[in-house]
Amino acid sequence: MDFDHGDSTAYGLTAGARWHFATSESFVPFVGARIGYQRVESGSFEEDDFIYRGEGGFRQQINENLTIDYIVSYERSSELETNNFAFSIGFGIFL
Repeated sequence: MDFDHGDSTAYGLTAGARWHFATSESFVPFVGARIGYQRVESGSFEEDDFIYRGEGGFRQQINENLTIDYIVSYERSSELETNNFAFSIGFGIFL
């Protein structure tokens, strides 16, 4: 695929689920999956694409309302044929 090297825009919508394994520790391992849609626009190039993602990691319970999530993921798109590996850290807030 040829991309214009100017401004690019990408947006999409995904849905997914995570399975948390029960432990008595403050570190809770999980696995997850997501599927979704994305649209990429760059100059005259426009592409609608199906994406899917697998992930795993663990959640660290800080207190009853706060967690830190450590995630390793793989994401692939069908039309753009992209393969992305990522490591991310996020926060969970429970009200």
